[in-house]
Amino acid sequence: MFGGTWFPLIGSLLVVIASAVRIALRVPWRRVLLEAVFVGYVLFAIDMSLLPVRFDAVMREMYLSSWPYWQQSVNFVPLRTVVAQLSADAPPTAVFQLFGNLALLIPLGVLAPLVIPRLRNLRAFLAFALSVAVGIELLQLLQKVALIGWRSIDIDDVILNTAGALLGFGVWRLVAVVRSRFADGAAEDARLLPDPGVNQTTPCEVDSGRDRA
Repeated sequence: MFGGTWFPLIGSLLVVIASAVRIALRVPWRRVLLEAVFVGYVLFAIDMSLLPVRFDAVMREMYLSSWPYWQQSVNFVPLRTVVAQLSADAPPTAVFQLFGNLALLIPLGVLAPLVIPRLRNLRAFLAFALSVAVGIELLQLLQKVALIGWRSIDIDDVILNTAGALLGFGVWRLVAVVRSRFADGAAEDARLLPDPGVNQTTPCEVDSGRDRA
């Protein structure tokens, strides 16, 4: 079996080393931290969706001899799995899996626009998120064809992953708009404040000067 708990540990170590090198090269630490979080999330998503890879003789025999198993583990009918998982008699694990697929790419929607500026456009991000979701399913399909993967291939996973990514993008966009308006308001307040370098004359001081004249 390839994968397991060592994968995120080694990945985290590499992220720390790369971050230290970038800081030594005088890259702003906030940028380094953001990139480290993004790469860490990507490693987590890979671990959750593609690992572990199993080299199991029993599983290979089951795949090769059981066509019904293939039929049950591959679905190209949109929303069929979602409807089944939301039915009254669905086990709690099915509902958990549904929301897990929805949540998997939510961080991508928040982090990707911050790290990759060209993904701050909705259309560009939608194409990117859809490509990532389809890519995950294609890699899972290749694993299954190579008899080293055990996850099901489901068009509903693509739909849920993409929807989750768009949800995360909406959160990022909302925060960006709020921050922009707050910054604009602060700049307007600063513009209206008197310049401390300019001598301000009050009406009382003007009247006092006239009396002396």
